[in-house]
Amino acid sequence: MTPHAAPRAAAPRSLLAKEMLRRQRARRSLIGFSGAVDIPGKPVSNDGAESFWDNETLETPLIETGVAPIHQLMMRAIEECVEEDDGRLMLFFPPGSAKSTYTDVVAPPYFMGKYPGHRWILGSYASTIAIKQSRKARAICRQEKYRSIWAEQPALDKGAADEWAMSNGSEFMAAGLLAGITGNRANVLILDDIVQNREAADSPTIREKTYNEYIETALSRLLPKGSMVLVMTRWHEEDLAGLILPEDYAGESGRIACRDGQTWKVLCCPAEAERDDDPLGRARGEFLWNEWFGGAKHWAPWRDNPRASRTWAALYQQRPAPDQGIHFNAAKFQYHNPDAMRGYIYGQS
Repeated sequence: MTPHAAPRAAAPRSLLAKEMLRRQRARRSLIGFSGAVDIPGKPVSNDGAESFWDNETLETPLIETGVAPIHQLMMRAIEECVEEDDGRLMLFFPPGSAKSTYTDVVAPPYFMGKYPGHRWILGSYASTIAIKQSRKARAICRQEKYRSIWAEQPALDKGAADEWAMSNGSEFMAAGLLAGITGNRANVLILDDIVQNREAADSPTIREKTYNEYIETALSRLLPKGSMVLVMTRWHEEDLAGLILPEDYAGESGRIACRDGQTWKVLCCPAEAERDDDPLGRARGEFLWNEWFGGAKHWAPWRDNPRASRTWAALYQQRPAPDQGIHFNAAKFQYHNPDAMRGYIYGQS
């Protein structure tokens, strides 16, 4: 006779209570969800294997248990945008703020589990960038921690890294914006990291092509009442965000009536606070996320370098029309009206 297996010991009530609390918090909000799953930093495998990441080889560690105020602000705004009809959100944060992690990687799995049949499209300047983020989001959906949150326990159903689906009917597609986002429709469209570099940002041709792809292709992929999140580090005053925002936009956050006929919620969080109405409640001169960046020393290579003034103003302060640069300094302009000439001559001494 085969002996009966020993009965499995029941989990202590304290552990069961902790697990129930984890699931309840994960279902209640995006912030709660972010603390209930493991969020990968850097993928170490391109083959979609279950062992998608290795804690010892991550570029950045798994997201900490505590969520910083900057990320709470992001996630509340994302959740509000997705939950409302025709939600529109712009997120302006400097490089390294984890804006892509919470928007591209954490938010889609949450809503794809919460709402069966929820469809997402992520567009970036290149397909490879979007697919990289797609792999991370898919890795979250493979976790037992993730499946245990939802009553129907959705599982990965089918698809490659650029287009995959879950057993509850939710879908995710990743593509390059300039390559054309076609074939799918979505409840939520994310456009993140759509400018490759300074050269591309300064090119009128690429800026025009990016705007046309946004109007003619990307927007047409949204289902009725669908929401959109535009995640940007500003490069140029006429980048996609600059062409949508009012001409007199001055870095404020809040709901803003824009030139595309829509009202967008904008969260503008520069590296160094410059406004009294800073969305994080910072005083002027206070730096962003000091617990991670470490304060002024981190920003010094751009902030305190005269040759990087344009970079500091655009990428880090989210105002891509600096008051001065290495070629012309507005404070040194002198105005002349010679009797012999009609008009003005502008020069720099």
